[in-house]
Amino acid sequence: MNKYYNYDIEKLVSHRGHMLLLDRVIEADRLYAIAEITINKNSTFYQAGQGVPAWAGIEYMAQAVAVLGGVQALEDSDPVPMGYLLGTRKYYCDMPWFEAGCVLQVRCEEEVLDGNGLGAYGCQMAVTPFEEKDVVAQSRLTVYKMPTIEQSKE
Repeated sequence: MNKYYNYDIEKLVSHRGHMLLLDRVIEADRLYAIAEITINKNSTFYQAGQGVPAWAGIEYMAQAVAVLGGVQALEDSDPVPMGYLLGTRKYYCDMPWFEAGCVLQVRCEEEVLDGNGLGAYGCQMAVTPFEEKDVVAQSRLTVYKMPTIEQSKE
């Protein structure tokens, strides 16, 4: 099992431009991924004098799940899959805004992935560096990972 550090995020996530919300991959392997975001006035969803609203954390988490799926695909020599966030039953965040200058790390782990691409991922977010005691947001995301053309022919 390989562990990736500072991997090129554009090779793992299909989002581009302003919709690529993560800044970099801190570390990832087949079991988990940690990605980082630095909040600044150029951040997508940034509101002057406030920062980025806490609800954007769900998308930060979803993109961390995409990083994990990308790493798994590359390790299997498969194309990076397209994924769709289906939702979450509960998103907890103890900050109403992520203020400018705040550096966040998102950690996600695959909890369940069935044979049809439906998966559940446990996600946590902390102000850097990531430590369990400093978690400011958490959720369990449900995601659909679209099979690649090769996988759908099997």
